[in-house]
Amino acid sequence: MSEANAILRCAAVPEEAALQELQRRFSALLARGVVFRVELEPELIGGYVALVDGKRYDFSIAARLEQLRVALGGV
Repeated sequence: MSEANAILRCAAVPEEAALQELQRRFSALLARGVVFRVELEPELIGGYVALVDGKRYDFSIAARLEQLRVALGGV
């Protein structure tokens, strides 16, 4: 099976070792090679959003803060 071209949106440029680890983990999850193209998105605050094969994996601080805001009743 071919490699998945994927986008990794981050608040800051990830270290090479961290990027390779994420590619390894996503490759294992999807049972195919994953190669990320990094895009900077400072509004994420921290963490990352991975877009792979049309699916969004959101592990950003901004998403967690939004979940917390909703859980607190939209404060």
